[in-house]
Amino acid sequence: MVSGNGNYVQCRICQGYFQYLNANHLKTHGWTCGDYQSEFPGAPLQSEEMVKEHMEVMKDYIIPPDLIEQRRIGQLKWWESLAGMERRQAMSDHPIAVRK
Repeated sequence: MVSGNGNYVQCRICQGYFQYLNANHLKTHGWTCGDYQSEFPGAPLQSEEMVKEHMEVMKDYIIPPDLIEQRRIGQLKWWESLAGMERRQAMSDHPIAVRK
């Protein structure tokens, strides 16, 4: 259960409120994250605010689906970075870029 303002999630074992439920907290009850999720399917482990914060931080690290597909079919080698792809795309889009 998430609190009314979305800043906290309630532990269904001890009824305490936390920004997130981690393995260390669940271990105090003798549980693992897997145990908790099995016993309380769909119960959130993070507050809504914590999820928003993590998504904001991670948005720059998520690989777009088109790059995943390019890597899958061999157009993009595993060592090529997203930054490199962006640089090459910007260069190819430049009005005076030399095209092969």
